[in-house]
Amino acid sequence: PFLRFLHPTAHAGIQKALDGSAKEHASGHQEFKFVRLDGSEFWGSVSAIPVKDENGKPAGGLAMVTDTTEQRKLHVQLMVSDRMASVGTLAAGVAHEINNPLAAVLANIDLATREVSERAEGGPPLDVPELLDELLQAREAARRVRQIVRDLRIFSRSEVDATGPVD
Repeated sequence: PFLRFLHPTAHAGIQKALDGSAKEHASGHQEFKFVRLDGSEFWGSVSAIPVKDENGKPAGGLAMVTDTTEQRKLHVQLMVSDRMASVGTLAAGVAHEINNPLAAVLANIDLATREVSERAEGGPPLDVPELLDELLQAREAARRVRQIVRDLRIFSRSEVDATGPVD
């Protein structure tokens, strides 16, 4: 009997599919898990059509099972590869988005550090407004990096850190 080769978890599904195809007088096509005589399991695609007697009443059914185990494995591998490619593309985009404001942070901190060092070694007087402007630009670029990270957390549905006073 056909059901002998069907995995126990698929009995209800195959019966529903066969009943549906018999009622609709159309062919059915679904995938189910099967068990070979040696006990090994495989996925099979079932194509079934009802067989009727000379009076047009259901007399049985004709089913063909095609082993789709390899196709399923390839499909899973393709999905994993696609996911990895998406993650790689996302990582490259994130790296680019973070690198730009980070470069501004580092450049402005380097300028401020150089200015303070030169003045500390007896150079011309410290230009406080210029130094303050460099530090403010560094802070603004750092805020852009923080916003990118927050957006990534929202994108990944992680909880956003809350800021506030602590004891």
